[in-house]
Parts: sequence; structure tokens; C-alpha cells
Amino acid sequence: LAPWLWHRIKTYQQSHLAYGRLVTRFKAPLRSFYGVVLKAGGLMLLGVALVGLAVFVELGWARGAPAMPSPGEMGSVLVFARLALVVFLVYLLFYVLATSYFRCQMQNLVWTNTGNRSIRFKSRLQLPALAALTAKNTLLLALTLVATWYAVYHLARGPGAQPVAFAFGGEAQPTDYARAMADGGLLALIACLGLAQLSHEVTAYLTQLCCATLVFYAI
Repeated sequence: LAPWLWHRIKTYQQSHLAYGRLVTRFKAPLRSFYGVVLKAGGLMLLGVALVGLAVFVELGWARGAPAMPSPGEMGSVLVFARLALVVFLVYLLFYVLATSYFRCQMQNLVWTNTGNRSIRFKSRLQLPALAALTAKNTLLLALTLVATWYAVYHLARGPGAQPVAFAFGGEAQPTDYARAMADGGLLALIACLGLAQLSHEVTAYLTQLCCATLVFYAI
């Protein structure tokens, strides 16, 4: 129902644009909305399938090796680190491609089919340019979150930031206390700014925010 609802919303919006006495009409068929959504969803499913394949191959399931390396093995940390890196890169790639494809095709579809006999719009948004911008914003957002967490963590490790010791003991250890404060600081940042708008930001605001958090971390 999501494509149908989106089509109804855009039909109402694009059919009520007016320039003086000229009112636009929206001519995009419903099936075109379903086509864009299904193709974008297919890209996401392909990304999920590749992530599963990476996990399957990395852990040696395809060769009949043990499913999980034991904690005492020397290479277990490297295996999990490499696996996490592969999963993150594949997910990031297909997230960028799927979201960029959906936004690019949907904008071109909506505005190209908006107009009347006197006014005609033509949207030619290109996927490579939008994908590059989305990738940059995603990396800047990830760097902002990481820098915020570590900045609060190191700040909370300072002697002046430690909680008052209980009379009978049992207070939080400095490391545990710092981690809890870092988690709270990161959640506060997300609650104040959100993630959806920042990941779609096209101005320099996200770059400024990332640089500010890096300065905060450096201090």
C-alpha cells in the first residue's frame, strides 16, 4: 500500500501547484510508482543476500569448517574484524545505491509528469552524483557519531567527572561509568538532531557538525 499512498499524496500535491491562473496536473501512473519501489527494494534485498553470503563464506560454513572460531584461537579477533568490515562495506554500498536510486527515480518521475499546456517541468537528476553525495553524508554522519561517543567517553574518564564513592562501596568503575556516559551523550545527540534529515542533508551543515565533533574529541 505504500506506493499507492505515495502516489495519492503526490497526485494531490502536484495537482495543486499554481502560477497565477495556471494550475498544474499530475500524469504519472500508479504502476510507475510500484516499479520504482520494487526496483529499490530489489537492490536492498540483493545487499542483504550478499551480506549473508559474506558471513557464510567468512565463517567457513561452505567448506564445512566450524561455524564459529573458539575464543582462544589467535585468529578469532581478525576473523570477526574482517567480517564486520565486509558486512559494513556491503551494507553501506547497497544502502547508498538503493536510497539514491529511489530518490533519483522518484524525483524524476514526479516532476517530469507535472505540468499543463503552458508549464512543463523536466527533472534530470543523475544517480552517480546523488549516490556520491549520499555516501559522503553517510560517512560524515558515522564519523560524527563515533567522535561524539569517544569524546564523551574520554571526558567522563577524567578524575573530576567520577561519581561520588559510596560509603560501603559498590559504585561504578571508571571505565563502566565512562561507557554509560558516552552512550547517554550519543543518544542525546541523536534525540536532538535525528538521523533521517542529516543523512539526506545537501548543505554544508553536516560537514560543520562533523568538524565540531572532531574538535570536541580533540579537546
